[in-house]
Amino acid sequence: MYNALHDAAYRRVWDKEMVESREVCVIDSNNDIGYYQVKTPSPLRNRDFVTQRSWRHDNSQYMIMNHSVYHKKEPPRKNIIRGTSYYTGYVMEVIGPQATRFTYISQSNPGGKIPAWLVNKLFTVVAPKVIQKMVKACRVYEVWKKKNNPEYMPWLWPDQICTNLIDWNDVLSNANVETASSCSEEPEDIQVGDITDDIITDT
Repeated sequence: MYNALHDAAYRRVWDKEMVESREVCVIDSNNDIGYYQVKTPSPLRNRDFVTQRSWRHDNSQYMIMNHSVYHKKEPPRKNIIRGTSYYTGYVMEVIGPQATRFTYISQSNPGGKIPAWLVNKLFTVVAPKVIQKMVKACRVYEVWKKKNNPEYMPWLWPDQICTNLIDWNDVLSNANVETASSCSEEPEDIQVGDITDDIITDT
């Protein structure tokens, strides 16, 4: 599960909502900065995120977490709303020979005109479906990986990392993320029903 969620090439296979994803730079063997854009139902605009991702693992616990940062090479884009991840990620705990406890955490702001109460309500619908999709993808990852660059796992073997190292002059502090977060807005005629109907149907 840990490897499946790390593997960017495999994510393109199972994450049908992903529009674009890439590693922007590497901080060290357990941290990088990446870009992710996700499709959202019409009439909403797509969302994107620029985050610092951190990961670690031991014999029984595996973690992948992220939070938003602002990187000069990934400024907000026209017609895409920049979201903010305050604290998002996965915790996987081995609790038996064939059992893993999976926890999905997300404290984030999708930006735009979606009211906070609706974001919270929709998350109770979307999150379980996202987890189901992840678990399904993880179950067949090993079969896929055997046929797709099986030796390449830079999250486990740092000597395989080929992305450029971070230039700290390109990164602003978290305090500046909000001020640079949005250059686009939702259509003026958006209705709450437009959001709920499409998201509940599509997810």
